[in-house]
Amino acid sequence: MECEEKIIQLIIKKKPYLIDFLKDKKLVKYKHAINDKFIDFIFEDEMYRYLIDLKFRNIQVSMFDEMDKKASEYIQQQNLTEEIIKKIIMVDERSYSEKKLELDEEASKHNTDILTYNVANILADSMFKGYVPDIKAPLSLLKNAEGKAVILGRTPIEQEKYGDRGTLYIGRICERVNEYFGLRVLVDAMHPHKIFICGKTGSGKSYTLGVIAEELASLDINVGVVIIDPMGIFWSMKFPCSEREAEQLQIWGLQPRGFTNVKVFVPIGYYDRAPEGTKDEIFAIPPNELTVEDWCNTFGIDIYESPQAALLTDVIEKVKKGYYAEIDGSQKFITSKDNYTIDDMIKCIQQCPEFTKKYRTDTIRALTTHLEAAKNWGIFSTNGTPIQRLVVPNQVSIIDVSFLPDFLRALIVGVIARKILEERTKYVRYVAAAGIQKREEKKDKDLEIRGIPATWLIIDEAHVLAPARGKTAASDPLVEYAKRGRMPGCALVLATQQPSATDDRILSQVDILITHNLSFTDDISAYRARAPSLLPMEICDQGFIRRLPVGAAVIADQSITTERAFVFYVRPRVSEHAGRVILPETFKVETEKETKAISLEEEKARAGIEEKEVPINAPSAPTLFVPTKIAIDYLSRVIQYRFFDYLQPLDEKRFLKNIIFTWSNTKRNIIGMLLGYLSRFAANVVETISVNNELPVLLLSKGDIRLVLSGCLTENDTVVALYLSSRNEQEIIDFMKHLNRIKEEIA
Repeated sequence: MECEEKIIQLIIKKKPYLIDFLKDKKLVKYKHAINDKFIDFIFEDEMYRYLIDLKFRNIQVSMFDEMDKKASEYIQQQNLTEEIIKKIIMVDERSYSEKKLELDEEASKHNTDILTYNVANILADSMFKGYVPDIKAPLSLLKNAEGKAVILGRTPIEQEKYGDRGTLYIGRICERVNEYFGLRVLVDAMHPHKIFICGKTGSGKSYTLGVIAEELASLDINVGVVIIDPMGIFWSMKFPCSEREAEQLQIWGLQPRGFTNVKVFVPIGYYDRAPEGTKDEIFAIPPNELTVEDWCNTFGIDIYESPQAALLTDVIEKVKKGYYAEIDGSQKFITSKDNYTIDDMIKCIQQCPEFTKKYRTDTIRALTTHLEAAKNWGIFSTNGTPIQRLVVPNQVSIIDVSFLPDFLRALIVGVIARKILEERTKYVRYVAAAGIQKREEKKDKDLEIRGIPATWLIIDEAHVLAPARGKTAASDPLVEYAKRGRMPGCALVLATQQPSATDDRILSQVDILITHNLSFTDDISAYRARAPSLLPMEICDQGFIRRLPVGAAVIADQSITTERAFVFYVRPRVSEHAGRVILPETFKVETEKETKAISLEEEKARAGIEEKEVPINAPSAPTLFVPTKIAIDYLSRVIQYRFFDYLQPLDEKRFLKNIIFTWSNTKRNIIGMLLGYLSRFAANVVETISVNNELPVLLLSKGDIRLVLSGCLTENDTVVALYLSSRNEQEIIDFMKHLNRIKEEIA
């Protein structure tokens, strides 16, 4: 009897289709099951899992692998049968049959039985947030030996050889009930795949990238992982996720975890700016590792048409081989240098007499100006970071490029991709040659061969680094990496919010495509055109892609074992996700539609500025449920990453300063308050932008001063980040004094 009451309570708590029938007034016999005594009964997940495994083992929808043994013991102990289930939901045999016919008819629409159908809805509510799309097309996938996971990117022979070893657990199938519903999705990591993740801002693509990074960090198969991090969010992989996500992890059978094999590299010129705890080592590139094409793409010089490109070619050649320089009226031979500096290149331009005869003065001056500017990029050093330090077996190396403008990010990516491909190609050739030599000479001892391990290169914001139109310093190296990387073991994972704006030469090499929510027709068309497997009519529909909820995605795999693309739900992160605003779980952001700007007469009088009626449209500061330190870092990175071009145009030399304001209370209308003050100093709003549809960023100007500000609330504090630039350094210093005075007044 106690067992029956527990199962009744289970049905009441989980609310499957039979609840209304169970609560029918005719069920007098079991009316006591709905009283407070059983409502308060601590039932929770264990019995729920047992019941699922008990009743639906034969149709393979068990979701909790670790419960199998306990479930089997429970079945034997309780001797649960169909008769007990019947007793719970019936008054008599006739009413039970009538109800079962009604529900069976509903279930038959989904090619299953009612028991399976009910469980699917229960699991969809808890694990997939109620999202269980109904796809009619047949589905055939490669399963593992236990039948509890599907394998992508492998042949049956490879799966039999490796088992589940060397796979990435990225989520579970959430399509409407079939034999694959709820099975884990495992992606092969033993072979070098080209994975492309796309989705609009806030759809969860960076989160999915983080899941893949976590899985690679968990493997012990001696691969190296390099992540190019344009938003500065992957450093948080070192720390386990917060307590508020523990419940969702428990549903998925996961535990919070930080990764100790993660190292964060920050460019040498920006290392001191990165907060402690978010950095490990300095990253730098030796100037001699850049090709003429690298320099030209970075400088925006046409390598075939511009005389600067020809001059640059001559300069690099002479610095490497040595040249005669004219110094103080006499000639002196400058010896060759392999590890040369930018200063060496500039001296060569200025001192080599051949150049003054061969090139015009304005060409020499222009290239010299470019190189002088490059000295301040903060990425160069003759003591550069060796590729062997970045690509280490079972280590995740994160290169934080969030401080840099796009053209320097592209330069770094291009150099790294080229070095990895070169080193791996050389290593594989040595291995092959050593094998042949050992066989021919019949040596028993293996020859010692050193090189970098097979490598996974992970890059976010790929459309910026390798655009469909135009060319960056990363374009050709990434294309070569994608085309030639399979043989030497070079895997590539790219993420972008604009698949239509990404180089087609790279997309043509993709063998696994993961697609989150997309809005624009061009991007949806690009997804359709590049999907490496069949797209069913429902999944191909634009409306379907536009309605994908955060956390859900379509995955397409070109392997012969995958019949068509299917829908899955990304598993939750076990480590902290610093990009909290785009978390694929529910993320609470409190907002108010109306704000009030506070204007103070004393500020007007103090500034000596005539009062003007300036309409202020001030958005509210959102609440981010993260520590204040992380909120400060997030605001700073958003401004530096997305609005650097506004603060520092490429054709101008400007001074850049930033200031952070914090108040130990919450001021939701803080942006309106600041605008009230700034308008009195004749600062005008140029544009108001909403980042990820939540975080407000305002672009302002006052004469030559350009200012970007953003603000948010944390649990107890108010945070504002302001960045300003000007061609006049004293003008910035004076304006910052006004800003500090404003902070004191607001406090």
